[in-house]
Amino acid sequence: MQHDITTRDSSGRKLASYGPRRISDAGPVEPCEPHEATFWRVYRHDGEGHPECVGDTLDSSDAARFARYVALVGAIKITLEG
Repeated sequence: MQHDITTRDSSGRKLASYGPRRISDAGPVEPCEPHEATFWRVYRHDGEGHPECVGDTLDSSDAARFARYVALVGAIKITLEG
């Protein structure tokens, strides 16, 4: 998506991204220009880089903070034993 901003780890793996969105006249959510945004959508990326929506914010600065948090949590390696 053209205006999406991506956060990556040191190896270049996508961790999180965010970008401007609006609800189209047809109904679905679609990417848009920043000045047309109704909201900003935040995604986490799985191990293969596939995005999964994790939330929406009202502006780009909140989206950036949320995406940094999502990226930080995604970068933590957790091992479960049991």
